Amino acid sequence: MRIAVLLLYYRQPQYINACVQSLLDQSYHDMDIVCIDNASNDGAVATLAQRFPTVKVHASEVNAGYSKTYNIWMKHYFESGYDACIVMNTDTVANSDMVHELVASYTNARDKVKIGLLQPSILLMSDPNQINTIGNSILFTGIGYCPDYKKPISIIPHADTSIISVSGCCMFVPRAYFLEMGGFDERYFMYMEDQEYSVRGLMKGYTHLVSVRALLRHDYSLKFSVKKILLLVGGLMRFTLSYPFVYLKLARITKIHI
Repeated sequence: MRIAVLLLYYRQPQYINACVQSLLDQSYHDMDIVCIDNASNDGAVATLAQRFPTVKVHASEVNAGYSKTYNIWMKHYFESGYDACIVMNTDTVANSDMVHELVASYTNARDKVKIGLLQPSILLMSDPNQINTIGNSILFTGIGYCPDYKKPISIIPHADTSIISVSGCCMFVPRAYFLEMGGFDERYFMYMEDQEYSVRGLMKGYTHLVSVRALLRHDYSLKFSVKKILLLVGGLMRFTLSYPFVYLKLARITKIHI
């Protein structure tokens, strides 16, 4: 499988070099690393291009948000013949076999279920023995959350497991899923677009998975700015209007191990 790893950069220069280096160190080689500068105007991506000349760099003149920017470049790379895109935060560091394990999980599952999105086991950068998320859940109110946040990695299942909502921190998007479902809903500037994209697929019979042996560390803590709260409230209203009573439908989905 030919993979494009898409990194959406916006004013996080303290992370980008380590993130890219972890991707250059991957055991999987049929992949390209793509950094998209979302109008950050801080010069970090230009410096990155000089330091890592094999990384493909694109620049946006305006900050169009998470959903629209990723849609533009996923469409571009799928039309260029890539088999999957991995959309990934820059405040992360991937274990050296993360991409290999994601591809292996997809390959193993595609003849068994209608496979949709995948994510790695995402651990906390501050303590890799604790979980950030191994799949998100949705409350009856429509609010998404990480049910395993700060739990020990010992609870991670031994086999790839179906999940309700795939984290946008690192999401494996197969071309077949993108062609049928389209991209992210661009009404979500950022936050909750991953939840909506996941649920949209579930309603069409797709199964999403956590690839348990694929590991990623994420510099994450549970905190809320005023801007984040406003974006979350707007996204929640949009989600609950689009998917009324979705909690009842999701509750009937049986968890499977592959």
